[in-house]
Amino acid sequence: MNITLRRTCAASVVLGGIGLILWLGFGLPRDGDDLGLWALRVGLGLAGLGAIHGGVRLMFPDRSGESDAANMV
Repeated sequence: MNITLRRTCAASVVLGGIGLILWLGFGLPRDGDDLGLWALRVGLGLAGLGAIHGGVRLMFPDRSGESDAANMV
């Protein structure tokens, strides 16, 4: 994959995750203490954090494993 395309996709995923987290924190209405809505908010929060983590891993891939495999050949 082209590095420019990879970093553009990663930046959009990170910004989407940040937007989701900010929407949960400041914009999602809290109409009650329903356990189902609480679980939905927690799930969306974890999805947002996962998107941020995935975007960072996409932008800066871990290459230490590749160098070890190349040294063994």
